[in-house]
Amino acid sequence: MTDSEWAMLEVYIRDTADTLGLRDWEFTLGREHPSDDGIGAMVIPVEGRKFAKIQVCADFRECASEKQRGYIVHELIHCHFAPATDMLRVELPNSGCILQSVYDILWGTFKRLMEYGVDGLESAISNNYPLIDWGDADG
Repeated sequence: MTDSEWAMLEVYIRDTADTLGLRDWEFTLGREHPSDDGIGAMVIPVEGRKFAKIQVCADFRECASEKQRGYIVHELIHCHFAPATDMLRVELPNSGCILQSVYDILWGTFKRLMEYGVDGLESAISNNYPLIDWGDADG
């Protein structure tokens, strides 16, 4: 993507986050891409803070406009669940009160169920959000 496209995407993320009730969160847009080729976008929240980095796939601009919107809305929804995720991802294993094998099952199940829920919310609400306005940028 061009510098102006990155800037347009940053504005879109901020505007969408604000309307999703994430006004008190700070977001950066990482220009590196998610390591998994099957991921359209990824959010990396900072533990215990309302700060996150969002990454998009290398071919994000070639994705359908509805997919682009859905990827961003999906990742932003994850931020609302960051405290619950941190509790299971960080605090529970650090407590020493659970066997690693039990934790592995719990964490894997939690991640899968979280994705189902976030996917459902994204499907239910993303049509209420505008598509990304790329302006005069070619895509």
